[in-house]
Amino acid sequence: MKKSVFKALTFSLLLLCVPVFLFAQREGLSQHLSPLKKQLEGGAEILFSSHTYTSTGELLQRDQGQLITYKEKFRLTYTVFTATYNGTLFSYYNKEEKTFTLMHPTVEDLATINPLAYLSTSQEMYTVRELPENKKGRAFSFTPKKNTMNIHHIELTISPKTGLPLELMTLFSDGTRVVMYIDSLVTQKNISNRLFSQKHSDYPGSELVDLR
Repeated sequence: MKKSVFKALTFSLLLLCVPVFLFAQREGLSQHLSPLKKQLEGGAEILFSSHTYTSTGELLQRDQGQLITYKEKFRLTYTVFTATYNGTLFSYYNKEEKTFTLMHPTVEDLATINPLAYLSTSQEMYTVRELPENKKGRAFSFTPKKNTMNIHHIELTISPKTGLPLELMTLFSDGTRVVMYIDSLVTQKNISNRLFSQKHSDYPGSELVDLR
């Protein structure tokens, strides 16, 4: 994967893990975040836009995406890639590189990609502190205890009215900054399992990268 695309993928999936980490580590906020946790586990569609900036503040990329979740499963779609996880197999199609990647992620991989199903590891991964409340809402900082994702820290802003995330900012170790703006989060019922899988044959002409 190209570094910028991998950062987008990693950051986008933090949409799932950050609120749940917060839920797990700060019991005083459970009243606000338990509805979000239930929405994500029970099935939800999240629409968002993201801006990627260089270490000097220059806008590098602007994109929109969709994230569909159900329990530990997810489907993430950006302009240039589609990633799915069906509970066993992780697949990733890169439109620019015309590559289709398959892998069986380890528990550690999943804790990095989508820790929603691994709440027990959350306290081991991040140090959480509350920041001064800003105009948008309550703000929190997450600093990885182990820099396995090359992330310096993450900042999450939560709406005081709905308890749902409004904005996520991730600062990477190289100074790159990605800001995600949550446009909508809607509960979805009866989500088809087919959404969480894809096949190499779905993308004629693509190169298969099988890491299983």
